[in-house]
Amino acid sequence: MEINANHFITEDFLLNSEIACTLYHDYAKEMPIIDYHNHLSAKEIAEDVPIENITKAWLSGDHYKWRGMRANGIEEKYITGNASSEEKFVKWAETVPYTLRNPLFHWTQLELKRYFDIDAILQSSSAKSTYTRANEILRIKTPARLLEEMNVKVVCTTDDPTDDLKYHKQIAEKGFFTKVYPTFRSDNLFLVGGFIYGLLKYPEDDQNALDFAVAASCLKHTIKGDANLVTVPEVEKLMNGDASGRVAR
Repeated sequence: MEINANHFITEDFLLNSEIACTLYHDYAKEMPIIDYHNHLSAKEIAEDVPIENITKAWLSGDHYKWRGMRANGIEEKYITGNASSEEKFVKWAETVPYTLRNPLFHWTQLELKRYFDIDAILQSSSAKSTYTRANEILRIKTPARLLEEMNVKVVCTTDDPTDDLKYHKQIAEKGFFTKVYPTFRSDNLFLVGGFIYGLLKYPEDDQNALDFAVAASCLKHTIKGDANLVTVPEVEKLMNGDASGRVAR
């Protein structure tokens, strides 16, 4: 699939009225970014070395892009496997046109325009030239420098409650423009809590205890908030093969 267009992002992208243009250009455009949820690496920010490769920046841990590539039938070796960085990027470029009308398409084009001054739609025909151009820029830019150029004042990383915060301390000591703070994601706690309950419920069957923990964790991801508001029968229903993922109320 090829998109026949020379550019996509304009100065008034997504601004559909005079009021919207005024609010963005006269007020919001120069305001700093406070990013309270992301998957940036505190370690990479602290180490402050150039990113060098757009595949590393875009595809090394972005599960949204991975999901899009899998939905497009891309082999796993080009997603999380041992294919080269350029091969992975080409496969992502091949996928991008099929994400049209999805935020993945908008994010991709917006980032290419704003940070690499690339107007071309990312697709198979533009993959190699985009890869080369982006890498030329990234070879001299560290994560901290990129964040400063984007006017990101605060980044809140996503961390496990047991994570070592030494890299956050290093960032604070280096005095970067961007302040980096930890935020805790409790996914693993739900798994541990479910496993403890499973061991109590199935004291003679470790596999059942683990299956209970996994099912409980899966159901938690369908519920807003921090409490796992599911019942034991609902967890056991998923354990026993009902993969609808629905919580009956």
